[in-house]
Amino acid sequence: MIISTLIIQWTQFYFNSRAIYNKTPKGLQKELHAKIRAIFEAPDAKTARVLLNQVLEEYRNKAPKAMEVLEEGFEDAIAVLELPEPYRRRLRTTNMLERLNGEIRQRERVIRYLLAESRVFA
Repeated sequence: MIISTLIIQWTQFYFNSRAIYNKTPKGLQKELHAKIRAIFEAPDAKTARVLLNQVLEEYRNKAPKAMEVLEEGFEDAIAVLELPEPYRRRLRTTNMLERLNGEIRQRERVIRYLLAESRVFA
């Protein structure tokens, strides 16, 4: 039997839209979202760290919980910047992994149905 598992990781989408956005005061959400997106679209990790420090300075007192989350998960979220440029866009999310897991789950349901005891011994 195939057992599928999903490894939770800090993808840029989850990190930006879920973890940080939910900890940001309503009035700052759009503004902060745009600045964090600029960090993730930086050409390299060094530039991303410079932008991170600017955002941390500007918002540390305005949105302390969001800045704490940003600081803690930053390195994991920008790991994709170490990869060659053509691969970054596709690999910065887990879309491919999630699709693969969905395909496995779909096939697993069919196999379970076909191998059910009532069908095998009928």
